[in-house]
Amino acid sequence: MNKTLLISSIFFLLLISAVFSVKPTTQLFTGSVGLELKYPQREFLKLNNEFKLHTHVYNLSNGLWMSNETVKCFTHLYNTTGYHILEEDMIYDENGLEFDLVINAGNFSKLGMYTYILSCNSSEVGGFVSGNFEVTNTGKAVVYTDNSMGLAILIFISLLTIPFFVFGLNKEPVLKPEVADFLVKKSTLFLGLIFLLFDTSIILTLASNAHLGISRELFRIMWLIQLTIYPTLIYVVVSAFLIGMKMFKLRKSNKRMGIE
Repeated sequence: MNKTLLISSIFFLLLISAVFSVKPTTQLFTGSVGLELKYPQREFLKLNNEFKLHTHVYNLSNGLWMSNETVKCFTHLYNTTGYHILEEDMIYDENGLEFDLVINAGNFSKLGMYTYILSCNSSEVGGFVSGNFEVTNTGKAVVYTDNSMGLAILIFISLLTIPFFVFGLNKEPVLKPEVADFLVKKSTLFLGLIFLLFDTSIILTLASNAHLGISRELFRIMWLIQLTIYPTLIYVVVSAFLIGMKMFKLRKSNKRMGIE
């Protein structure tokens, strides 16, 4: 019995020493087949700015870095409406470590979400990644602001503008004498045009704060409206002065002649 116990103890000690003598190992690769693409991921890009894409390619089965000797890489880009705007081979960089591609600024001419697919293939295996990013005016996340106050101001000024135009363009006499009626109506029309200028500025501000992506189109429209308003303001002032002076002189003349 003692002999059996001695043999068992020796066997147990040998087993323990064998276990503790094995060095721990880290399993880096799972034996998966294919290529892995590593690249700087961007959530936002700036409107009308070019972007240089960099991609490193590794073999999934052993982690080895892959070069253009055995691998080719391609880039696919889709715009905000899903239209395919770019399909181009990536170039192997001069540093000999990565594939890259300079994407021209014209491909990012509209605000909104874009989608991409990057794919790399060798004669035996391949790999791809896909994702999306947003093109913004600043290249950063869009911060939406509360436009309720600006909208309320716009409605208020618009409601003021309408009656000013209605009264200013009314040809029926409202006040006496006639010269006073004429000057008051011209002054009212002048204020209506000023309020209309405020309306155009507020609309542009609201569109910009809301990041609607139509600021350029709105700017052109508002610019045309303002281009019409400024000469009209000058015409109203000059015509009011000339016609008012003529009416005033006629009134004085009529008084001297006892017509009024």
